[in-house]
Amino acid sequence: MICIPIEIAIDKYINLHRAISSGRTVQYYDETLRMFEDYAAAHGIYEIADFSQDKFLDYLQTLRNRGVKNTTVNTYTRGLRAFANWCVDNGYINKSFCDGVKQLRDDAAQVYPLTS
Repeated sequence: MICIPIEIAIDKYINLHRAISSGRTVQYYDETLRMFEDYAAAHGIYEIADFSQDKFLDYLQTLRNRGVKNTTVNTYTRGLRAFANWCVDNGYINKSFCDGVKQLRDDAAQVYPLTS
């Protein structure tokens, strides 16, 4: 396993996507991963190998506590899952911190009663 700071891993991942993805995809990954990086730094985690599944679950709960909708949390989770799998493929972590974490249920659409 190669010891690498979260910031450097994210920069490498974003640079990869600049070469192979659309501008919107790059923007999505940049926004999603920078929020993740800010959370990790606020919790004293600077190396990608030090980020655990427990911290990932805490991150998701933090998003939900801020009022972020489940569908949005799921969108962030998809981006983080892709990033974590890339980190595994590149030897930065041994196991994805997203393994075994299921998507949240979608927020229920509000049902309005029929009126006559």
